[in-house]
Amino acid sequence: MYYAQRLAGQEVLRPDITADLLWVLTSFDSFDLLYTGRALSVDKAAKTLVTTAERSLSR
Repeated sequence: MYYAQRLAGQEVLRPDITADLLWVLTSFDSFDLLYTGRALSVDKAAKTLVTTAERSLSR
């Protein structure tokens, strides 16, 4: 949670963001669901998660 606290301190995160949401977006399970479950490439799965995080978490 160090990074989450750091981003919150910089006022980069939206105020309604929870630790649970950060956990979901950064978990291996989320990556694996896209990579294995949806048959995305490593790059596409990673890009999907990064894009989702940027759009969901940022002010």
